[in-house]
Amino acid sequence: MIVALVLIVLISGVGKASVFVDPTSSYSVKIPNNWVYQAYESDRLLTVFYGEGNPNLLYFEQFIQIPDDTALNFAERTLDLYAGAGGLKEFLFNGDFKHIEVHGQPGVLCVYTYKGNSGKDLWEERIFFRFSEKHAFSITFGGEGKWEERDEDVLKDVLTDWRWLF
Repeated sequence: MIVALVLIVLISGVGKASVFVDPTSSYSVKIPNNWVYQAYESDRLLTVFYGEGNPNLLYFEQFIQIPDDTALNFAERTLDLYAGAGGLKEFLFNGDFKHIEVHGQPGVLCVYTYKGNSGKDLWEERIFFRFSEKHAFSITFGGEGKWEERDEDVLKDVLTDWRWLF
C-alpha cells in the first residue's frame, strides 16, 4: 500500500518527463526522462531521484518541526550545521543567498560543496522554503565534480513545472 502511494507516477504524453505527486499530496513535479525514483532512500517526507548514468540527484524534503521563522533563517541554520563539528567534510558555502520564487512561494537558494564519504567532490544547489508555523521544505539538485559544470537545465526545468498542491 505504501509503495503504491509513493509511486504515483504518471507518464506524460510526450515522453520527455514523468509527473510525480508526493505521498502527502503537497506538490507535483515533472521529473526528467530517465531519472530513477529511489524507493529505498525515500519515505513519506523525503523523495529522492537519481539521474541515469551519472551521479546527479534530485531530492525534495518536508520538515514538520523547525524553530526558524523565515526561509533565510532555516537556510542559515542548516548551513551552520553542515559547517560545524560532525557536519559535512570540507564544507564550503559558495556565495550569497538568492531570493527565488517557485510557483508563488518565496524561498532562498544557495550552493555549497563538500567531500563525500568516498572522497569525491560533491555539490548541492538547494532552495529552502518556510510555510506555515514550523513547516518547511527544500528542493535540492546535487552532483559530483564541479558545480560550474552541472547541467543547469535540470533544476530550471524542475522548477518550471513545479506545483504546490496546498
